[in-house]
Amino acid sequence: MLFSAFGFEARGDKPHRQATWLCCLAVRRVLYGWKIGECDSDIPNLTISAVESWVLTSNETAWEPLSTPAPLIRNGYYITDCDASRLGPIAYAAAATSRFAHKAILTDAVEALDSVWFAVDQGVHFLNEMIFENWLSEIALPAALDFTVLTNEQLRR
Repeated sequence: MLFSAFGFEARGDKPHRQATWLCCLAVRRVLYGWKIGECDSDIPNLTISAVESWVLTSNETAWEPLSTPAPLIRNGYYITDCDASRLGPIAYAAAATSRFAHKAILTDAVEALDSVWFAVDQGVHFLNEMIFENWLSEIALPAALDFTVLTNEQLRR
């Protein structure tokens, strides 16, 4: 329902880019968890940076490599312990955001936010952060409509 309210009609139009920016902001809220998880690659961060660049400039990128979740690998080994439940959603959120930017399919945007929510639920958050849904509506949504880059403080509210 949220993404339908943006009312985009075509890939790359302003409402589609605003909706994509909302996904980017949401992923940025949990992206620090990927670094803390000490994963071998920086693929989710690179993915979100590429999507953000597209939103702001409309310059196309190689979407396919960015649209697959990054593998959960640390020190050359697949992560199979409890960290997988925190890191997996971050990888999925970044990839879904890329797919949404590239193809403008609403279910990809929903998957991005669902994955962010799941990462938060699994512990990727700071103490005293706002409830994710409140942060999304009060901080991220107004920023997405204006293509505002959030500060670290705003991401952690």
